[in-house]
Amino acid sequence: MVVSFPHFYTGGVPKDQFVTGLKPDRLKHNSFVILEPYTGTPFEAVARMQSNLRVHDLSGFDEKFAKLSNTVIPLFWAEYHQEGLPAKIRRAVFFTRVILPPLSIIISTLMALLGVYLLTKQIYRSNLESDILKTILILKSKNATNNKVLAFEKETFLKAS
Repeated sequence: MVVSFPHFYTGGVPKDQFVTGLKPDRLKHNSFVILEPYTGTPFEAVARMQSNLRVHDLSGFDEKFAKLSNTVIPLFWAEYHQEGLPAKIRRAVFFTRVILPPLSIIISTLMALLGVYLLTKQIYRSNLESDILKTILILKSKNATNNKVLAFEKETFLKAS
């Protein structure tokens, strides 16, 4: 058994009187696959093959069989045609090619803005804590009793206890 394209397309058509009617045509006998270029999903596929019988030297047989020596006789050809995709795969390809690209830009932008916000908040908090710490240190370094508000609070606290 020998396999080829139907009608020996892309191969040499046998030039003998036993096999006639072979007319190779690219549109009718070629195999092809149409792929979505980014995901590699096959949108359409056509596979065509022909099974042939290869006859070796029959010179030791009767004359009517010896005529068939060293020939390739086509037996049949079959075609597989995959057209369309299941809904689940169509939705996955649609999401990957149509929805995901702009969605990824939006999510990336939002994450960058969130990062800038959190960084700004942390810097502000750090500066505020630094200012409060400086104020406390200044107050501790001075005599706290010189401050009328603190002195009043101290007196009130002492009277209450």
